[in-house]
Amino acid sequence: MMCLIILIDQADLLGASDIHIENQRESIRIRMRVDGALHTVAELSRDRYRVIMATLASRANISTASREPQSGHMQQEIHRDGVSHVLNLRVEAVMTVYGLDLVLRLFNFDESMLNLDLLSISKKEREQIDEVISHPRGMLLMVGPTGSGKSTTLYSILNALNTPDRKIITLEDPVENTIPGIAQIPIDTTNGQRFADGLRSVLRLDPDVVMVGEIRDNETAKTAIQASITGHLVLSSFHANSTAAAFSRMIDMIGQNPIFSSVVRLVIALQRLVRRLWDDMQGRI
Repeated sequence: MMCLIILIDQADLLGASDIHIENQRESIRIRMRVDGALHTVAELSRDRYRVIMATLASRANISTASREPQSGHMQQEIHRDGVSHVLNLRVEAVMTVYGLDLVLRLFNFDESMLNLDLLSISKKEREQIDEVISHPRGMLLMVGPTGSGKSTTLYSILNALNTPDRKIITLEDPVENTIPGIAQIPIDTTNGQRFADGLRSVLRLDPDVVMVGEIRDNETAKTAIQASITGHLVLSSFHANSTAAAFSRMIDMIGQNPIFSSVVRLVIALQRLVRRLWDDMQGRI
């Protein structure tokens, strides 16, 4: 138990987005992704690995014997400088030739993440965002690679929109952070739930603003476009490396649809987070 807590605490201290627990031939490698780059922080003995795995299996509800890919979720309370906060962690597990590898994604909520003024966006982008969210309908797409800050920016925009005269509903896999006043719905895609089905249900709840965590398929894309046409402001993210790539992928999904270009009011292309100097904390846990 203590090994896992120390591992998560160290990741939180470093500002890591992910913890990678990887089986090697002779040992277990622990790497953490900080500012988009992976760094090795420790080598574990197999005895320590088994202790961590037993705790993870119990808390994230995954099986150490299954050879199928698995997903789980857990929380960890962190205490630092007399203040405590709760980390949400998504756990992904896959069996490799040397054993069960895991990736723990950390969702570390900070109130500053809800403030658009504190994000690394240009003045022009901020003005464009303010102009778009002043309209009651249309679509705003956040595009970028994994770890570029799409979710953080979407949460900040939602918070700016979060006023008593608006009904805001989100569909997320998973709900990374909660915002008071917003109805946030988890979509468990591992158990067959689909964004498109959830979105159709949400549109019957009279929302003003809908956030779809990520557009991943043709049906979700078409439903989101339809929602933006029928009087809703739709926010979503898209995994692509540029605005051009995002439009190309969307056209691949929905075909040459002239309505798409007319309803998308703004596409914000985010790049990788700026990397800081790395303080090597490699050691043995």
